Order: sequence, then C-alpha cells, then structure tokens
Amino acid sequence: MYKPSDIRLTAECLLTGTMERTEIEHAAACVVRACQFHGDTRQIIDWPMVQEALRDDRKTGREPFASILVNPFFRPDFHGLGERGYAVVDGDQMMLTPKACEAMRPWIRGPHRQPGESVEAWAARSFRLVREAEAP
Repeated sequence: MYKPSDIRLTAECLLTGTMERTEIEHAAACVVRACQFHGDTRQIIDWPMVQEALRDDRKTGREPFASILVNPFFRPDFHGLGERGYAVVDGDQMMLTPKACEAMRPWIRGPHRQPGESVEAWAARSFRLVREAEAP
C-alpha cells in the first residue's frame, strides 16, 4: 500500500476523475492532505485534524490548498465520501476505505530514483514494481 505523500495533489487536478463527483474528490483530497500532515500514514482523521492541515497550508502558501481554499466553488462533500463507500465516517471521524485507495491509484507518484541509481536501473525497477502491483 502506498503512503498519503505518494498521492499527487495539484490545483489543476485534485483527484479528478476518480470518485464520480468533484465534491467527493475534493473531500478525499482534504483527508489525504490531513493524513500527510499528521504523520504520512493512512489513519482515522477528525475535523480538527483536517482544519489544522488546511490552515497550515493556507498560512505557509503550500499548494494546492493555499489557493483552492479561497475558491467559492470549492465545496468538499465529506458525507458523500462516506455514502459512496470511499470513507467510513463516524461523527466527526473518517477514514478512507480500500475503495478510495484504489480509486486514487491514477494519482500515485511513481517510484522515485534512489541516490546514485542509473536511469536504466530506475526504469527497470519502476516497471517491475508496477507489474507486481497489477498482478492478481
């Protein structure tokens, strides 16, 4: 399983095309960002943790949330995230489900080159990891 920091979150495409509705994708991105901010592990997140991560991004200018938080059309749907099975939501706590993790797969960063690793070795390792991940 990948870490939250492996997911690309950009202002241009905030998990676009992964969860049926933009509002749900934005909610998932907020949860991912909170997980990144609070230890970079998949975990149970509550509202104060989401707010803390996004406030810090706004304060420090970290994109994509520094810009998107002021957009009046940015309306993450956390309840929809749970209703569609992308998160388990219990009161003010939530955790992304395996369904969400699978849906976000197109936005996972590829394996990074290790220090001193040749481009050829990195490419061979990357393709091997992708094939292993896709094997049944």
